[in-house]
Amino acid sequence: MIYNPDKAIDFAIQICQGLSTAHKAGIVHRDIKPENILIDKDGKVKILDFGLAKLKGISKLTKETSTLGTIHYMSPEQIQGVEVDQRSDIWSLGVLIYEMLSGQVPFKGDYESAVMYAVLNEPPQKLSLLRDNVPDYLENVVHTALEKQPEKRCKTMEEVLQDLKAGSKDTRPNRMENSIAVLPFTNMSADPEQEYFCEGMAEEIINSLSQLDELHVVARTSSFVFKSRQLDIRDIGQKLNVNYILEGSVRKAGNRIRITAQC
Repeated sequence: MIYNPDKAIDFAIQICQGLSTAHKAGIVHRDIKPENILIDKDGKVKILDFGLAKLKGISKLTKETSTLGTIHYMSPEQIQGVEVDQRSDIWSLGVLIYEMLSGQVPFKGDYESAVMYAVLNEPPQKLSLLRDNVPDYLENVVHTALEKQPEKRCKTMEEVLQDLKAGSKDTRPNRMENSIAVLPFTNMSADPEQEYFCEGMAEEIINSLSQLDELHVVARTSSFVFKSRQLDIRDIGQKLNVNYILEGSVRKAGNRIRITAQC
């Protein structure tokens, strides 16, 4: 069934809230799929079947090389049979949102092996090519959730939830007077590993600023889409519908790190 974006956002937020509670208790579901999502007549979502769930700190239920879950919704790490954490549920949620918006799964194939290959190697088709009413921020949320490498996804389900809630506010037509977007900090060092530090710096600032009631902060998934894009800062501000843009850079030399920021 195809839902409109508003419905998809509502259901995704409720699923996020349920999984966030499970993750905080140290439980990873590992089998998020439509059959395990129940929506009652009042539009309330319930997550079913924790039969494949893994409790943090408890011995593995299966061999290291085994796979669990339903193939179209399994994360790359599940398919590879390696250790999984809550980011695997984030991937499966990304697949679920993609399907709610487009009516099809992002990774397809005539055989199970073909689906596995697609999950591990092929990028999903852009939602904007399948539906013309998907907000940019929502496509960014899904794109981030479907990153092949777990470390490139949101770290927690709570971050996904914040992006969904904040992003839905970003679609309002009128620009808020006190509104800001924080762009990923530029890595000025030769070490590519510093990219994670730069992104983490911006994420921490976003999380801190989001605690201020009088300030509207653009969601991470909306602002991070402009990483490495050669656009004038005024154009970015217009696209994100904000009055202020915070950008910065990080330079590492030996054991010293220099961080600069400007708004």
